[in-house]
Amino acid sequence: MENRRPAKNKYLPLFGGIYLDIRNNILIVNVKDLSIANDSDFDPFRHILSFRLVNNSLNELNTQLQSSIDLKLQQGWVNFCVYIDIEVNDVVLIPNIEHYDSWCSIFVIKTTSFTSISI
Repeated sequence: MENRRPAKNKYLPLFGGIYLDIRNNILIVNVKDLSIANDSDFDPFRHILSFRLVNNSLNELNTQLQSSIDLKLQQGWVNFCVYIDIEVNDVVLIPNIEHYDSWCSIFVIKTTSFTSISI
């Protein structure tokens, strides 16, 4: 048997999250390096995986998330939402409209449309 590092450690620095595409019945795997898509570890699951090149790993997104939260709390923000959106591979900040003002423009505020699907 071949001696391999556990996948958790092997891919973690390159892993940018995963989400389900229910229309195509596949898992979208965000990675910083597409060459890992050719790894034989994924052979048994290849039919349900689609790899997508992204800029940020999940570790980087977690750091960015915590920095955003810390900064907003230091600035006195209340009633705001900040989260990692795996599909857009970025941290999303949604301010309370009562506390929104011009300095908030330094942040990228993203929204994505969502259409519910009845199953």
